[in-house]
This record gives sequence, structure tokens and C-alpha cells, in this order.
Amino acid sequence: MAKYKLLTGMHSEQGVTYIAGSEGQDIIETDKDLTKTTNGGEPRFQLISDLDGAEQRMPADVFRAEMRSKTVAELRKFADEEEIDLGEATRKEEIFNIIVGEVELV
Repeated sequence: MAKYKLLTGMHSEQGVTYIAGSEGQDIIETDKDLTKTTNGGEPRFQLISDLDGAEQRMPADVFRAEMRSKTVAELRKFADEEEIDLGEATRKEEIFNIIVGEVELV
């Protein structure tokens, strides 16, 4: 079993529809290898955990895009979960920059 993030479009698996960019609706767990599935030559899925459950680091561009799509509240929640100190930051761009600066990216 592996876990994938849907990067573009929609995908149906075992009666469930997944939508790229929708928090909670873009992570798929399956026995299939989805890494070779493309959309116009671009990958549709990013492997985020392998069969052993070892977490993979998300590519920097994917991470930044995911963070940019979040609201301020969602960014604050992420920072809290990852124990990232936001200091006095209040604006979305400030919070985004702190998070991106603290997270180790590929």
C-alpha cells in the first residue's frame, strides 16, 4: 500500500472521487503504482509514502503551491502542528515566508 497526493484533475478509486487541491480530498491510498500516470506529460500523482510507510519529502514547488492555496487559518494550523514559531506575523505572505523558510524542502 502506498499514499499519493493528486496533483492535477480528479481521480476515482474504489468508488471515491479525489480532487486535486482539495484538502483531505487529494490523498489516495492504493496498491496501484500511480507515479507513472500523467496528464499531458506532467505527473498527476506525487508519492508521499512508500510501502513501508517511510515518508517522502514533497518537492519544493509542490509544497509552495500547496501552502499558497491555504487560508491564513490553515497556514497557522500547519505552523502549529509543525511547531513553527510565527512570531508577530499576521499577513498571509509573512506567514507563508516563515513556513517555507523553516520547512526542509527537496
